Amino acid sequence: RLDEARQLNALLQAYNPDRPVSFYDTEWGLHSEAADGGKAWAEPRNANIVGTLYRAVRMLYYAREDVVEGAAGWNLFSMSHNPGFLLIASDKREQRSMLFWLYHHFSRHLGDDVVSITGRAPYHPDPRDADAPGFPLTPVMATLSADSSRLFVMIVNGSWERDMPAHLRLAGFTARACDTVLLRHDDLNAHPLLKNDAEFVHDLPVTLAGDTLSLTLPSHSITFLTLTR
Repeated sequence: RLDEARQLNALLQAYNPDRPVSFYDTEWGLHSEAADGGKAWAEPRNANIVGTLYRAVRMLYYAREDVVEGAAGWNLFSMSHNPGFLLIASDKREQRSMLFWLYHHFSRHLGDDVVSITGRAPYHPDPRDADAPGFPLTPVMATLSADSSRLFVMIVNGSWERDMPAHLRLAGFTARACDTVLLRHDDLNAHPLLKNDAEFVHDLPVTLAGDTLSLTLPSHSITFLTLTR
């Protein structure tokens, strides 16, 4: 709950008016019990495309909104027969996991400065409150490299079924090229450890015309863009 994190930040500041106090998220990740009632570390969805999308959205907002000082997902090493929080499998180190590729590309597409964005996106209604505005279905983050030569954009499409057309107008940034990475997998019950990285890591065609970038965001996917002057 990002709003709750903001409330906690406000409380920390109120009780510590004369010193900086930082808020860290030390253990986080999708934490659902297995369908048969087993432990969360036995449930593949906590770390396959479902858990990867969850973490992607959370990381995007953490970085974009400056909610916390830092965050650490759990855990780094696991065994392949405990897939729920699998990042690196100690018994199959030659294989990469879905979470590995998320962190790999997130760290390489996070610039030094967050860029302000405006626009409209489809919303998903809040199932707990019919009067609430809901949640953006395609959250976006844009960051700029320290020398302003590269603009990084991260977009998550949280819909399982709907592809979303997207048009981004680049105000004040003239891009000559755009490199893309798409993370996507169609099996809700897949093991998060990939036999072949191409199952999960894809290219994505985009059209760059003047100051406008156009693309289609595939359902249940994470898109990383690198625009270069």
